[in-house]
Amino acid sequence: MINLYKKKIRGDSSSVKVEKWLKNHGLSYNVITSNDITPATIRKMLTLSEKGFEDIISSRKKAKKTWEKLGLNDTHFEFLSTQDFMYFISENPCLLKSPIIFNDRYLISGYNSDEIRVFIPRNQRIVYNDKII
Repeated sequence: MINLYKKKIRGDSSSVKVEKWLKNHGLSYNVITSNDITPATIRKMLTLSEKGFEDIISSRKKAKKTWEKLGLNDTHFEFLSTQDFMYFISENPCLLKSPIIFNDRYLISGYNSDEIRVFIPRNQRIVYNDKII
């Protein structure tokens, strides 16, 4: 099952694009909102990520207002254990990038029309590629 984490904010065009893409490809998915984020969800995301927290956390530069609102700076996280950091994120999901798409094998943050194709089942990708050629 494909999971889609998205923030409930206006103007999140990437989440809209992801949902539209999933629907256009007939793929079922589960929407995860900020209220649904748990340390276990964060752990699942981290096991699938290539760069760890960097893949799922908005950088201070991109989410300046969020970081300021929480009174954070780059050094706040240096002394937290992974477990504590996962708990902190679950309590402050506004730090997560949006959208984050993941299943049992892949995780992608943001919308990228090439990368998102990994969620198409292999047999459908073969048929799709045959139609293109």
